[in-house]
Amino acid sequence: AYSSSVVFFIERYDNHRDLHSSPTRRSSVPHEQTLLDLRPDFASLARLDTRGVIVTAAAERDNVDFVSRFFCPVLGIDEDPVTGSAHCCLAPFWAGRLGRDELTGFQASKRGGVVCCEVICDRVELSGRAVKIFSGTMSAPPAGA
Repeated sequence: AYSSSVVFFIERYDNHRDLHSSPTRRSSVPHEQTLLDLRPDFASLARLDTRGVIVTAAAERDNVDFVSRFFCPVLGIDEDPVTGSAHCCLAPFWAGRLGRDELTGFQASKRGGVVCCEVICDRVELSGRAVKIFSGTMSAPPAGA
């Protein structure tokens, strides 16, 4: 599914909570540059039985613990700029490998973004800067209506 000379295993990752019925798949690559060089075949990725594919690598830059990219063509998003739900999956993955619960991730999309992650028991707290993509008002009907 990737037009890169690197071949890697994509692991099914079911044990995160989200509103989607299909799992996310996560893969690790050996080097940050490998992750940056990926040129996904989005049509092939869209045929996978998954909400999206997270690719991650240990960071080779200062002040960041891991880097990632998130591809979700099945939902019409070839590559998401910065994905909170992906970092909720990645934080426990990297916490286990690095031996600490406070981590900094960088999602290496075209826009890119830094996400601070803290694993607290079975939860992950995220913080960072957000980009407003729309605004509006939601109304709920009165109880019992």
